[in-house]
Amino acid sequence: MVVLLSLSFVSLTYAEDHVLIVVINETPPWKMLADGQAKGIDINITNALASRLNLKVEYRMLPFKRCLKWLEHGEADLMGFLTYKDERKAFLRYLQPPYQGDTKIFYVRKGEAHRLREYKDLYNLRVGIILGHKHFEPFDSDKHIDIHEVTKDKSNYLKLISGRIDCLIENDTQGPYNAHRFGVADKIEMAPYKVPLGKNGFFAMSKKSKYIERVAEFEQQLREMVQRGEVDAIIKESLDRYNR
Repeated sequence: MVVLLSLSFVSLTYAEDHVLIVVINETPPWKMLADGQAKGIDINITNALASRLNLKVEYRMLPFKRCLKWLEHGEADLMGFLTYKDERKAFLRYLQPPYQGDTKIFYVRKGEAHRLREYKDLYNLRVGIILGHKHFEPFDSDKHIDIHEVTKDKSNYLKLISGRIDCLIENDTQGPYNAHRFGVADKIEMAPYKVPLGKNGFFAMSKKSKYIERVAEFEQQLREMVQRGEVDAIIKESLDRYNR
């Protein structure tokens, strides 16, 4: 299912070539659908960037793998909140600089934090992830970890509290939000093992996008937003609002 969403920023009449098609997948509090509108931290950042470029944004909500396919085939122009992966360079241009930091965390059932203190403990656990998502190396390519994939975040949390998996991987902003959203915060806890990844969240443009010739302009505007603290301010304000 494709959910079509649109949002304009300034009171101008936009030509068709001023429409930026952005694919998003459900990743609260970064990207989500609420009352028929795309909302979330990354939506706020994307809107601010598009406004600087005098572009209208049309969002397409898709499963994560379909987002990548749309970018590969040139059906979409841009996607945010993406981790850099070499295998995607053939069809994506990652915009510099990265704009979002990430720390990978693991949730276990309440009282079981001792089971995951270091990486090697993962070999004794059933680990829940979202289908198609990449996290960090060596985790992503480690064939000795018992990985269980689902298509929706909520499924992982329900599997965890019911004992069908032993832990799940999240990032440090999305995890606390989801734990409260799904009503399981009192049933799970964060394991001591964490993986700080620094700034590794990128905007990526399809190499088949009509805007690929303007990529330097996109990067200039994004760089100014990062350097002036605008991106960090949007993230902080959004998190404060969504975690109330």
